[in-house]
Amino acid sequence: MIPGIVLIALGVSGTLLAEWRGYAGLDRVFKPLASAGFLLAALGAPAWALPTGTAWLLFAGLALSAVGDVLLLGGREGAPIAGIAAFALAHVAYGSWFVSTGVSWWWVAPVVVFLAIGHLAWTVLDPHVRGSLRLPVRGYVALVSLMAACAVAAGLQALMTGTDAVDLLLPAVGGALFYLSDLAVARRRFVTGSLLDRVWGLPLYYVAQLLIASAVT
Repeated sequence: MIPGIVLIALGVSGTLLAEWRGYAGLDRVFKPLASAGFLLAALGAPAWALPTGTAWLLFAGLALSAVGDVLLLGGREGAPIAGIAAFALAHVAYGSWFVSTGVSWWWVAPVVVFLAIGHLAWTVLDPHVRGSLRLPVRGYVALVSLMAACAVAAGLQALMTGTDAVDLLLPAVGGALFYLSDLAVARRRFVTGSLLDRVWGLPLYYVAQLLIASAVT
């Protein structure tokens, strides 16, 4: 876990510094470095233990997230849509893992709440999202809202039953933080363009991924 945390700290610091100072292109070095950090953490470097059972779903989500990070750095046509697709698949993998932990029927309540928040987020984004990105962004908002609802439901059930509470709470918190970090990304990309959204959203994203990676066993 420690080597991964070190890489993330270096990568996030370098990415933010590069954007603040306008060092074009350096984010293409530091951002993948940070993303490699949560993959190393998931593999338990330097022990290098492969995931077992349903933990493969979490590792698949982490790997897809790392791919999405790289794709969103590209300036090629279609790169944003490809990046959104990679993250959408990551959320499907994460959500499937949370459901596989045995969430009861009452998880419908968090779904309703997060879909309502997602709808509110879309009403803010809607005037600013143009062209071919509209449908992918709308679908992504729905998927990440569902994933966060599954995460919160799993965490609440762990608290109520006391079964494997710590093992479930950390990734559950990670799923919720991922949702918040996505709000920062969307706000910066489509609404404000402010570096401040990056300053709090980027570290939050990597903390979320580390918490999720902690459940890969």
